[in-house]
Order: sequence, then C-alpha cells, then structure tokens
Amino acid sequence: MTQTNDPSTSAPPLPIDDLPLLTEVVDHPPAESASHPPPAATIAPAAEAQLRWIERRLPQILAEEMALLQTRVLTRLRLELEQGPPK
Repeated sequence: MTQTNDPSTSAPPLPIDDLPLLTEVVDHPPAESASHPPPAATIAPAAEAQLRWIERRLPQILAEEMALLQTRVLTRLRLELEQGPPK
C-alpha cells in the first residue's frame, strides 16, 4: 500500500483559535434595509481571501486526515485478526 500523503512532512495544523473568523470581516447590513445587496455581494476582500485559503487548505487537510484514518483502521483490523476470528 502506498501512502500518498505523509502527515509527518506537512505543516502542523493551525490551532483553532488562530484561524480568522469570516464574521469578523463581513459587514452585515441591517435586516430592515431593502436597498442593500444580498450578503454574498458584500463580502469583503479579506473574506474572499479567507475563502480562497479554505478552498486551498481543505483538500490538503482532508487528505491528511484520511491517511491517518486509514492507518488507524488498518491497525485495528490487524489487531482484530491477531486476536482470532470472532466467536
């Protein structure tokens, strides 16, 4: 089996507290005002940059997590096989 993404060689994940929140950069217009464009049209450039960062990082993080999960599952199956078939 070939490991395509070794988590030990990738950058460590950011702590959750260090991630910027989209709500910090999006200007929410008052709900009673009908003259404002929809929220998607008011996304600030910083929020757009954050969305691009998320789109770039999400596949990398998912690949790392899938590799870790695969290792855990294979280890568990090996241990179960070593214990013998279920009775």
